[in-house]
Amino acid sequence: MREKKIKKEEKRIKEKEREEKLKRYIKKLSKIRNHLTLDMEKEELIKIFGSVKRIKKFLKKEEKRFSDKIREYKDMSVDVENQIVNFYFHREMEGSFDTELFKSKLKNVEDRYFRIALKEKMELEKRRKIIEAIKERKVSWGSRLRKEDRYGEGMDERSVEFPLAFEIIEKSKEKKILDAGCALNFGYLYELMKDWNVYITHFTQSAEKEECILDKNRVSYIFGDLRDMDFKDEVFDKVLCISTLEHVGMDNTRYGGNFEDDPFSYIKAIEEMKRVLKKGGELFLSFPCGKSKSLGWYRILGEREVEEILKICANCEYREKYFYYEGCWYEVDRKKGLECEQEEDKVMSICLLSIKKK
Repeated sequence: MREKKIKKEEKRIKEKEREEKLKRYIKKLSKIRNHLTLDMEKEELIKIFGSVKRIKKFLKKEEKRFSDKIREYKDMSVDVENQIVNFYFHREMEGSFDTELFKSKLKNVEDRYFRIALKEKMELEKRRKIIEAIKERKVSWGSRLRKEDRYGEGMDERSVEFPLAFEIIEKSKEKKILDAGCALNFGYLYELMKDWNVYITHFTQSAEKEECILDKNRVSYIFGDLRDMDFKDEVFDKVLCISTLEHVGMDNTRYGGNFEDDPFSYIKAIEEMKRVLKKGGELFLSFPCGKSKSLGWYRILGEREVEEILKICANCEYREKYFYYEGCWYEVDRKKGLECEQEEDKVMSICLLSIKKK
């Protein structure tokens, strides 16, 4: 009997300690939220982030026990975390958006969880800028992007490819689309198309590297080789191949594919994409261009390759655009685009082709 009383008392004391700890953490969290300012030192923000992370972990652990009390403060801890990350991000970027510079600065952040949060913030910012560019037609087939526009500072080639691809998709609001290479497989891009009656088939080589979006009424996934697709002739209204052509016949082990050394087999892929495209349909191609060379896992397509692509699509109407990165993305003529000496770690010049099949 006495042992039961002792155990009951011990349990009561532990419950009391948890309640006291919860009160302290809630008080601390509220104090942090009220005193957060944009002019805090970066080191202080990282330290505070660690404190909020511990509070958040405790709240999650004790959620069942104090469900009514905790729900509000769990949400608050997430908000405070996001606010800290936003403050640090804007302090570090100092009004610019150079993703490469930011990545190099991230290496100096010792807190692993804070690094992850900052990476996620950077991705969200990139997506926000791309969405803005798509909606506002900052990059368009009907206009020329100038250097003085300072568009896409610190952004990769997707900032140019996605707006031009979406301009083509938007013309097909009730059409079948083939995403050859799965470059459009992002939830935020689907949100932009939610009111469009388009059906997208993502075609890629490996299921291991893709996060499938479950929407059987709008999306499907096919896995295979672009050079030998199991589709009937003239199935799709639009075929989009974004930054994929340069990987065909190369070392694709990082994407769950095979090692190959057959760089000119991209021709077969184009012939296949043209085959499955309906008459009157549009083929969109984008790839890094410049002085032709192999970089092992992808290749730079040069003047010879561009001419070969246009030869395959003879008797088709086509438009071509070339963009160059020099602190920002801007449009250049074919000569400058194809003279670029590309490096492996950064795409500096891209070619975009829109080909209409007759």
